[in-house]
Formats: sequence, C-alpha cells, structure tokens
Amino acid sequence: MNAMFRVARAEPPKLTRSQRQALGHIVRGDTIDQAAAALQISPWSLGDVLKRARLRLGARTNTHAAALAVAWGIVDGEDVIRIATAAVSLGLVHRRPQ
Repeated sequence: MNAMFRVARAEPPKLTRSQRQALGHIVRGDTIDQAAAALQISPWSLGDVLKRARLRLGARTNTHAAALAVAWGIVDGEDVIRIATAAVSLGLVHRRPQ
C-alpha cells in the first residue's frame, strides 16, 4: 500500500467480521440500503454495526471510518486507490495543490 495512506499507530483497532464487511461496502461506494441488502440485514442494523465500527476507529463519519480502515489495512482499498488514480489521470477529478 502507498505510504501516504498509512496511519501512525502501534496497532490497528480490532473490528468484528461484520464491521469489516460493512466498511468494505462503504469503501466501494455502496449506499446504506445497498450495503444492507448485500449483507442481508436491515439498514437500521447496518447503521448500528457502522456506529460501533466508528467508535472503535475513533471516526466521526462512515466515510472517515472507511478511510481509516483502508489506511490501517483492515479493509482492502487497492481498488479504490486504482480508481482514484485513473480518475485523476483521465482528468475526471483534480488533485488539490499541496
């Protein structure tokens, strides 16, 4: 994984299998309804799973939790990185000046 996506922390937080699966759907861009349907649970139950994942990760939002999970290697984000890189190279999105 690209070094700019690593997070300085001694050990990644422990997430349950359902939390990792739920965050994986968020990383891929699924809506709550899409992710809940794929996981065969209610949107309310998915919200609870994501809330507990946010607490363990110290995240404020689902997107923040997904980004942290990718950065810590808890959830695979390689596809997201390739898609983002391709979108930048095609001029579909622009990088922020640093």
